Amino acid sequence: MIQIGDVSSIQPQTDVALLKGVQCELMEDTLYFSSASAQYNYFWGKRDPSLTWSQTTPVSVMNGVLNVKANADKVMECNYLMIRNQNFSSRWYYCIITKVDYLSPNSCQVRFTVDAVQTYFFDYEIENAFIIREHVSDDTIGAHTIPEGLETGEYMIQDIKQPDSAWTSEFCMCVISTYNTNLQPTEGAIMDNMYSGVAYQFFNTGTVSNLNDMLTKLTEDNKADGIVCILWLPMIFQPPREGYPDTHNITWSVSRPTTLNGYTPKNNKLFTYPYINAVLSTNNGQNNTLRFEFSSSNSISLRSSACMSANPTILTVPLNYRGHAYDIASKVVLGGFPMCAYAIDSYKAYQAMNGGAIATGASQAQSVAGATAQGATSGAAMGAALGSVIPGLGNAAGAAGGAILGGLAGALSSLGQVQGRMDMPLTAYGTSGGNAQFQTFDKYPEIATTSVYVQTIRAEYARCIDDFFTMYGYKVNRQGIPSRHARANFTYTQCSDIRIGGNVPQVYMEQIAARYKSGIRFWSDTANYQNYRVNNRPLEGRNSDE
Repeated sequence: MIQIGDVSSIQPQTDVALLKGVQCELMEDTLYFSSASAQYNYFWGKRDPSLTWSQTTPVSVMNGVLNVKANADKVMECNYLMIRNQNFSSRWYYCIITKVDYLSPNSCQVRFTVDAVQTYFFDYEIENAFIIREHVSDDTIGAHTIPEGLETGEYMIQDIKQPDSAWTSEFCMCVISTYNTNLQPTEGAIMDNMYSGVAYQFFNTGTVSNLNDMLTKLTEDNKADGIVCILWLPMIFQPPREGYPDTHNITWSVSRPTTLNGYTPKNNKLFTYPYINAVLSTNNGQNNTLRFEFSSSNSISLRSSACMSANPTILTVPLNYRGHAYDIASKVVLGGFPMCAYAIDSYKAYQAMNGGAIATGASQAQSVAGATAQGATSGAAMGAALGSVIPGLGNAAGAAGGAILGGLAGALSSLGQVQGRMDMPLTAYGTSGGNAQFQTFDKYPEIATTSVYVQTIRAEYARCIDDFFTMYGYKVNRQGIPSRHARANFTYTQCSDIRIGGNVPQVYMEQIAARYKSGIRFWSDTANYQNYRVNNRPLEGRNSDE
């Protein structure tokens, strides 16, 4: 009669099976199963029938030692085993073989350790964790931008964009003066939202003669001093006309590249900063790095606005960027447009300024010259008398003679100044210094204006980083429940702080936690185990929390 609590009469039964080619490790890689039956069928299908048996002696899985009545060389072909002590539990313990020791020609000792993840696959549950890395379930471009801290190498310029051909294909000359097109004094008015007391007259490069004619007319009318400066400007500053924008504003855009230096990545994080970017540059010192993921679309839209003044500038602002309709903080301002040197005819300018005085001087000279010719003989006698000491007469004659001689000298001097002005070279105004940035627009249009340089990392670095993301997912640094099945073929996750619950012994709970902390990868496609070349797309409609 069996007494309660007496187990001496219980016939133990332990089932053991040694397995070959099991795709599980105690490191990063393990298998994902959707059900316990699928898990059992996989492992049971890997058993060696000649190394499958039942015995009466129970096996302590905690000790991790099993005596096998078989040749050690044959047993060494196996890498996994499964054990069930039916008298105590119906649970199959899935274990990894770590060592095989030879005992005799037909016996050996197998050392093993319990694969806690597989043994308690459907018993443990993660209650909370801080996830460091994972294969995300949503790989939308721009959804994951946490810095990875990976080496990216030097950037390659993949594309260069400018605003519009009307800006870069042609420049013009702008005369800023105090006179309008009719050479009448200008009146102050609002120009580009700012008061201006000067007028702006534009001349295309094909109408230089018209500009020269205007300069001549201003000189002849004694208005040359009303010229403030002559500037060399892009056509965007011109008043509206056929073939050019209706206003001083140009809207343009630059698209996100679809490859990185010729390499097409699998992981969409490579389509974000710092792997690609767009540098908004004035090409003369102002640069702002733009990120495509901050735009409301797959391209970055910009607006360039010409602001006319004696020191004109072009303001370029990203549109619908970083949540702002106009992201002024990311603006650049292009300025420093070259001033043009121009020449004024010195004689015409002198003539226009002193026309009356020159005519009077010429008349005086003519009169004095006539009087001098008629009184040459008496002038000689008078000159002799002036040398004698005769009171009264000498003073009067000297005064008369001095007046005549002084008038003649003054008249001749005036005529001499006129002749001197006629012989003077043209007078230069403005500045003769150039600006290669704008003067070489026909050869290097990308530097003659504000440009966007689309940059990507080199294909070599892109491939390395893409492979890393494929194996280890993205850095996410989030609190939540990690998924074991977020991707079609394999899902990686790594956690720091983790709390595990369920019907799991503490020792195995700690082992499971350690696997997650070091990083664990679940393979759902056993046919492609550790094949990273397969399409590992996110599963549609699956939340990152399993």
